[in-house]
Amino acid sequence: MKKIDLKNLIDEELARQGKTFKWLVNELDMSFDGLKAGLAGESIKLRDLKKLISVLNMPIHAFFEEGSTFQSIVGDRNNQANHSVLNEPVVKYQVENLQQKVEMLEKQVKDKEEIIQLLRMQKQ
Repeated sequence: MKKIDLKNLIDEELARQGKTFKWLVNELDMSFDGLKAGLAGESIKLRDLKKLISVLNMPIHAFFEEGSTFQSIVGDRNNQANHSVLNEPVVKYQVENLQQKVEMLEKQVKDKEEIIQLLRMQKQ
């Protein structure tokens, strides 16, 4: 039974639709880090999964392991084929996603440097 990688599944679907992770976060009204952690750790709440399915207009069976009872009942082979090939839109999306992460990390570093400066000034 092949395990579904939830984060990659969502990344590929966003790329296919020409949308960004930032767009998805806004649509779901979640934090960037919260959604990323939930998808990477495969610990997303059912309520959030329902919203995710609705926002991305994805079939529920896309989120189940291949070969599971649910997958074998609904068996969407076209969906599996669409998500198994790495193509240009997926790579483009991943680059954009990484650029967004870099921007976010640079902002966090800047904020922390400002906090350190304020603490040093307060100490003097």
